Amino acid sequence: TPGKLAAASRGNVIQPDLQWDMAKDWIRRMRPKRPGDRRRLIIVPGNHDDFSVSMASVEPLREIAESLQAAYLRGHVARITFRFPSGVQYDVAFAHKFRMHSNMNLTHRPKQMLRYEAQWADIGIVGDRHEAAWEYCRLSNTDRVVVACDTYKCTDFFSASLNYAPARAIIPVIILLADKKKMIVLPDLETGCEYLAHLRGGR
Repeated sequence: TPGKLAAASRGNVIQPDLQWDMAKDWIRRMRPKRPGDRRRLIIVPGNHDDFSVSMASVEPLREIAESLQAAYLRGHVARITFRFPSGVQYDVAFAHKFRMHSNMNLTHRPKQMLRYEAQWADIGIVGDRHEAAWEYCRLSNTDRVVVACDTYKCTDFFSASLNYAPARAIIPVIILLADKKKMIVLPDLETGCEYLAHLRGGR
């Protein structure tokens, strides 16, 4: 959206049409491939996607998600429930943005989301600020996991002009055990795969 964030768009090295093609390719790779495939791809749009709606009345990400059969959750706080045959259940609250950000405590927003809007959730995930943080904690005498997501765009002219350090592209991973209610939060996908391999005896 060059009219909305001109400084940021000038820092792009990939043109918008190629960016959309890359997004479609990524969604296509991540979505379930066949009946019985237990992978689930869930897309939560953010404020930059809202620019397309408010300025041009189009929502390309929704169209891509629907064409590739990915869940598209628009709303203040989205909810996903995972139920296992054992009876174990996990409730996850997603939001691209939430109020009460703290530069000194990066997990403050997801914690406050669980306190004020999603008391039912075991896990709270918030994006937007491009600074990763994760924490296993207890809120209201209940074990919770809270995550603030990073960004895959490490730096650009806009972030540098505001004196932000380059991002590290850290997207935490949460492993949910199926036979007992236990959540394990790890810093990235590679570490998550290594941990799962360890649990499975090196397989």
